[in-house]
Amino acid sequence: MGTPTARAELYDVVAAVGKGTFGEVARGRRRSTGEHVAIKILPSTGHRGRVARNELRLLRALRAAGADAVPIVRFLEAFSDASCTYLVLELLQQNLLDFQKLRRFSPLPARHIRTIAAQVLAALVKLEELSIIHADLKPENIMLVDHARFPFRVKLIDFGSGCLVADVAHVKEPYIQSRFYRAPEILLGLPFNERMDVWSLGCVLAELHLGWPLYPGASEYEQVSYICSTLGLPKFRRDRHRMVELLKGMLTWDPLQRLGPSAALRHPFISQEDPNASPRHPGDPRLRRTRRHHEEPLRGVRPRSGTGAGPMAAP
Repeated sequence: MGTPTARAELYDVVAAVGKGTFGEVARGRRRSTGEHVAIKILPSTGHRGRVARNELRLLRALRAAGADAVPIVRFLEAFSDASCTYLVLELLQQNLLDFQKLRRFSPLPARHIRTIAAQVLAALVKLEELSIIHADLKPENIMLVDHARFPFRVKLIDFGSGCLVADVAHVKEPYIQSRFYRAPEILLGLPFNERMDVWSLGCVLAELHLGWPLYPGASEYEQVSYICSTLGLPKFRRDRHRMVELLKGMLTWDPLQRLGPSAALRHPFISQEDPNASPRHPGDPRLRRTRRHHEEPLRGVRPRSGTGAGPMAAP
């Protein structure tokens, strides 16, 4: 195959590893040392060229901030020619999606999920310190380092969709985050920050536990529906609905049907109490029973038949 050349290094491309939305990754060998590396090859022009320059900027910022000490892929160097930008990275073994495919998507034990979660959260802490949003956290972007030697040691990869928090107002990507892992604030067009990555990680961890995506929506509308089916309506929408109901009770033609001040004070919009909650003890209506989600098993939402949704990540 080809022989990309850096300023002082020659790399032999040994084999293609995979293709993504913006480019491809090859396994390479550094001639001077024999070290095997991953070479990410991205077009230098158009939108993909902007993605390449953005990822290079973030990788350099991470390296300068000592990100090698946390579970983030190690960036070695970059170079370019007339048509492509080449990012040279440490070679990792396998992403979590491919790992789960080999296991036929059988649920991963909680102890292994804990190990993965702790490492990715450490990576997110570093990103938050640097005000960097990854913006595409999914199983394909969490890599096992060397599973035989270091079981469930992982690193976070692919910063092509990432951005700085200060640049959030200027992000004009066609989409942010892969759909199954897309945070509600992105789906609803609301302001967002680094916490969107925490949502994505929660979806990934649930998927490892369940064996299928937690929210496998075939569209953004269906994605929001799945989320509402498990979390309920967003608070701002619930508040607006309750306010409208209160106003309907206050603004009636017939004063006999109009809410009195005591009834209006008890209305859920004012009291902020759940009207569907039942008393814990029949004799004491003030004691409300709360739903203890943490005591219920995580079930997720099975993909609907005919949607084409399965354990694969959405684009």
